Amino acid sequence: TWAATSDETARTEVYTGRPCRLRRSDYMRSWAPREAELREFLSQGVIPWVQDIKEGRAKMYEFHTNLMGQIAGAITNDGDTAEEIVLATIRDAITVMEQNTKLISRL
Repeated sequence: TWAATSDETARTEVYTGRPCRLRRSDYMRSWAPREAELREFLSQGVIPWVQDIKEGRAKMYEFHTNLMGQIAGAITNDGDTAEEIVLATIRDAITVMEQNTKLISRL
């Protein structure tokens, strides 16, 4: 199974040069003790993951399959399909927006 909890994600600049949140991977962990090297690459305009892809030290799937927000751990999949999860999320968002419009004062 490939489930993640919210404490299994972290922010890093190693993949994009800008902060983004991903599920922790071996590749991501390998950069944790190398902050000075990361800063040096970024100051030169080099994105470490892109450089590692070019040199065969990283794989494309290491980014795309791990990209997720911290909220990912809050989604419980009790056998629901992706469609059911998305529809439930949309329904919840609509409910919140409808309730919040009642809080707007009339000018």
